[in-house]
Amino acid sequence: MTPGGIESIGMSTGTYLAMSALIGGIYLGVGMLLWLSCKFASRREAAPSRSRIHTAVITVLLILTLGERLAYGLSNIRAYSPVLMASRAFPLYLPLTFRSFGKAIGLNAVRSEGPKI
Repeated sequence: MTPGGIESIGMSTGTYLAMSALIGGIYLGVGMLLWLSCKFASRREAAPSRSRIHTAVITVLLILTLGERLAYGLSNIRAYSPVLMASRAFPLYLPLTFRSFGKAIGLNAVRSEGPKI
């Protein structure tokens, strides 16, 4: 590696740690899914019904979607730019903001300064 190359694009030791944790989490998730599938396959009992699996998948997707919307909304209120900038990378992403709801529950919107030229 070229000395200073990684640092020049804004990466640091924290980036390596975050990526390692992400990759480790993916491996852990895949391992747990493999273990669960082997556990269900070895049972002599009937597998879970199709409707039960569909309900579980839809519930997980709803929880993930609500968490993502909440994270974006809070980032918008607090002007947390990493999340706001990352949302621009997805072409058809529809942002959800809730400034008036945030004001109602006591969260004041932070005004971000424009670019300094």
